[in-house]
Amino acid sequence: MVIKLFLLAWLATSLFAMIAWLHYFIYRINCIIDVIWPLGIWLSGLVITWNTVPAIPFIWLHSTLGIWSLRLALYLFITRVAPQKQDPRYQNISSNWKKSKLYGYFWNYQMQAVLMMSLSAPFFLAHLIEISPWSLACFGFMLLALCGESWSDYLLYRHQQNTTTSLCLLGPWKYSRHPNYFFDWLFWFALACLVLPFNHGWLGLTSPLALYLIMNKITIPISEKNSLQKRPKDYALYQKTTSVFFPTFQQKRHSS
Repeated sequence: MVIKLFLLAWLATSLFAMIAWLHYFIYRINCIIDVIWPLGIWLSGLVITWNTVPAIPFIWLHSTLGIWSLRLALYLFITRVAPQKQDPRYQNISSNWKKSKLYGYFWNYQMQAVLMMSLSAPFFLAHLIEISPWSLACFGFMLLALCGESWSDYLLYRHQQNTTTSLCLLGPWKYSRHPNYFFDWLFWFALACLVLPFNHGWLGLTSPLALYLIMNKITIPISEKNSLQKRPKDYALYQKTTSVFFPTFQQKRHSS
């Protein structure tokens, strides 16, 4: 049954990735997959739990995940896809492809479909969640992380609307170079902790672990390379004074 659900979840996310590739085929906007990413994870979770009796914790879980998914997808669509921006991360990756970009993006998006499905591992234990102090605390941290990510995205968007020549040092951006990624990871860490008390609940930790590795080994290095190219002096100083991922509050700040 577990294998069957995994396959169904993979087919669902693979279909979403195919839709993203068709959009790229028509409009050549490489970051469309980022909009599909949160929607695909939510869809994967829904597929895995399709036969679960909708108890109150189950409804809370999917409602929270739905808000996370729709907010992030809408934000990315408004700030990247609608203005037809090309993401430097994908441009950097695709520059090393020997075959056509259409072929490369097809398999890149399909690989991301597998990652979407793999992040849904905690949902195999979602039917065991009950109302308890532990689950309430985990839901609280999920909401806190969701608010933190939304706040980080809003401050960055507002800053970029006002200027494109300076770094954003507003709010959490003073304490982490990527607070939006940190709060996104915290959301999934809290979700994994939600199922941790159950048998094999430790498997849920594969989601935040995979997300941490993706962010810190792939996404952030490419993003920082691009930032250094755009603002070499300012960003090099930002790297020296500010934590890359986990917020820290005792480092010296600089003004820009």
